[in-house]
Amino acid sequence: MRAYQKEYLKRPGKIEKQRAAVAKSRKRPEAMEAHRKRQLIYSKKHRARENARALKWRRDNCEYVKAFARARYLKNKAEIIAAAREHRHANREAYRQYQRSYKARKRAGGGRLSRGWIATLFVKQDGLCAACDGRLAALGYHLDHITPISKGGPHSDVNTQLLCPTCNIRKSDGDFEAFLELLRAENAVNN
Repeated sequence: MRAYQKEYLKRPGKIEKQRAAVAKSRKRPEAMEAHRKRQLIYSKKHRARENARALKWRRDNCEYVKAFARARYLKNKAEIIAAAREHRHANREAYRQYQRSYKARKRAGGGRLSRGWIATLFVKQDGLCAACDGRLAALGYHLDHITPISKGGPHSDVNTQLLCPTCNIRKSDGDFEAFLELLRAENAVNN
């Protein structure tokens, strides 16, 4: 409500007139719809101001917000848990990437992969293991750090690749180039 409207309502008898007008408009659906449209236009036009106002209110009433959220959770616990489970199942790869990033950040003290980086790596590597050229779609894959985090490598896009589970487990926290030499030597002996 604007300042001049507040001043208007302070005049004797005006607040009752305002309440009567509101009660009358509530009985007319077209008036309610017009009011709703005006509110939407206002909120779009003043989005930053409205967001700041809402944020200030949440900060000033944080205990109320916490209590409300907790009560809502307890009332709808089964539905909220089911929705979260369904979302995790539908976005399984995003959750795996989040878990990897979290663990790597915890170990290395920072770093983050780009959103969708694993899918991009899969395409860049043509679905093949970076070490043995095995088909990752059939074998499965692990996200590998070329320079291991335990040896100071960053958890970043440029330091990651996809390996099949066997190669990643065999490489462990060793250097990737040394692991490739070992694979070449084994292939030379077997051939």
